[in-house]
Amino acid sequence: MVDFTVRYLPEDTFSFIIYSRVCSRAFFLAILVFSFQVAVYALLAYDITDLTNEINPFKLPVNVEMPVRIAEAFAIVVAVITQDDVQQALNLMRDGYDQDPMNHSSLDQTFPKATKAKWILSIFLRAFEGFFGLALTF
Repeated sequence: MVDFTVRYLPEDTFSFIIYSRVCSRAFFLAILVFSFQVAVYALLAYDITDLTNEINPFKLPVNVEMPVRIAEAFAIVVAVITQDDVQQALNLMRDGYDQDPMNHSSLDQTFPKATKAKWILSIFLRAFEGFFGLALTF
């Protein structure tokens, strides 16, 4: 049975940023994975854009019917809702960084090396990577 009073973090490398020491291997691994993801996204963004084309630098299809544009808008909303990194960032923001020394289930009690700065960094990097991936999808 799951204890809902204990704080849990998502099981991904961005959580390493929150609960590991700054100079540790886990923290370095998390930053390395994030850097690799962003580098791949940047290469993809470079490949799919044409900045010399002033009218349509993102190579978007032209003369598309209105129902298709509406479907694209709904697809973007669904993609944001189902994109895991964006969801996790929103969940972490919703839960907040609780540092109550009397509450044994608070984030800083559950993960003693957690700090608010690393929590904010984790949310920012997670959301940035998620939204960058979504932007490239469309």
